[in-house]
Amino acid sequence: HTAAKSKPLSETESMKEFIRVASSADVVVPSHIPRKKVMPFGVPILDVVNAHLARPDTWQYPPPKDTQDWAKNRGYSTTSIDNVEVKTVIVGTTSPSAIVKMHQWMKDQIKQDELSMPALMTPLTVKPVKVPRSDLAKIQMLAKEGESITIKDSLSIKGHNEEDLALLDGEDDEWVCLPANILLGNGTTWVLSIVLPFSTKDGKMRYIKPSPSQEVCDLMNDFPAVVGIDVKDDVQVIESSTNKLGIGRVVLNRFIEIESLLALAGWLHRARSRLAISFILLGVPLNRPSSNANCDWWVPLNKQCQELKTIVIFEQKWAYLVSRLLIICLREEIIPDPDAMCFLSNCKQYEYLQWWAQWILQTATGVFPDKKLMYNASNRYQVVTSLRALDTTGRPMPAPPRRIMLMTELLKDTTTLTEGGARFLHLERERAMVSFQVFKSQPIFGYEHLFQKNITDEVMLVLRYGQSEFYNISRRTRVASREKYYLTFHP
Repeated sequence: HTAAKSKPLSETESMKEFIRVASSADVVVPSHIPRKKVMPFGVPILDVVNAHLARPDTWQYPPPKDTQDWAKNRGYSTTSIDNVEVKTVIVGTTSPSAIVKMHQWMKDQIKQDELSMPALMTPLTVKPVKVPRSDLAKIQMLAKEGESITIKDSLSIKGHNEEDLALLDGEDDEWVCLPANILLGNGTTWVLSIVLPFSTKDGKMRYIKPSPSQEVCDLMNDFPAVVGIDVKDDVQVIESSTNKLGIGRVVLNRFIEIESLLALAGWLHRARSRLAISFILLGVPLNRPSSNANCDWWVPLNKQCQELKTIVIFEQKWAYLVSRLLIICLREEIIPDPDAMCFLSNCKQYEYLQWWAQWILQTATGVFPDKKLMYNASNRYQVVTSLRALDTTGRPMPAPPRRIMLMTELLKDTTTLTEGGARFLHLERERAMVSFQVFKSQPIFGYEHLFQKNITDEVMLVLRYGQSEFYNISRRTRVASREKYYLTFHP
């Protein structure tokens, strides 16, 4: 009886217990950890952003209602997924016409996300299975649709599996990751799941060869830029295996690592695990099932237990909220005065933020933090310049690319949201003119018309409210107590 009591919970049992005590709206702080340690600013960044976007003088995207909904549904709950529409493509089973309809549905959902807040990136997660490379070679040799092989639960070794090893041209067998379930979506209103034709028979995993599917390839090739933790590995798993698995060739669009967005946003905390990010940004823990959990990832979500389905969908929501919050924090730090930026670009807020999303996407694509430099960074400049492109061997380049150095120019003399955000209107309008020139020096195709204006004396007078210049303006000056927490005139 004692032994039975001390037996550790299975992954599924652990998830059920976690969901039982979790809350969808409340900030959760473990009782044995000081609040200041997991939330250095006293409250999660989500709540800081939520309060900031309620102000009338800032950007109106996303609408305050949306961020309030984010806060209300920040955590786990089996009921929190009731309003999430899940569409599933089962490779080899779902009809081509149904896949085409889901393709259009995916594009419609992405459009809705962009109407709330232009970001041009959608969370991607791959639930993998590990198979011996010798079995992958056998999968590639399957000739007919419907043929299958049973996946071994151990590697082939010399003296025992010579036939299998012969498929590897004399190389040793090794484990390789293959995608079992590919998930795309915001986790708040929609998730698209692409399930590969694995199955279980007599306790053994099998792979059933599908017919090549141009519709599935078209669907994945039309994915937007994707974002996530270790999303580079997920993209490589998809691109390197779909052709070998008999589906067809897939080349995904651009991808952005959340860690790169963290570096741009000035993440100085040495803790950069999913759990730390989740506590600091959202105020909730992240209970993520391991890749080798006792879960059959190829089982469609609608047939999974409610607890596993809840946690898998939460992972999509987590990446969606985290990526949006980091983009918002950067925006409110670099371009806090929408009136000045829209005046200079002669456009409305939404069009300007479409360009801003392109700017962030262009800046964050293809750069990754140099782990050693980021770990040892002691200031914002060092964190941002730890972002490097990779050479052909996968090693960080010796210097950051030009687009990262431009970002350091934009971040000079800025005030973060956790410091209260920008306060003095005169200062931000002066800086808006400098930022405009930086943006103008790095044009983005399709948005050149936003940066045609020249900063003339007349333009400066408009932005300075008729003053030729300002003297003795300091960010350290206290805002008068009678002022609300808006952008205000310098005393």
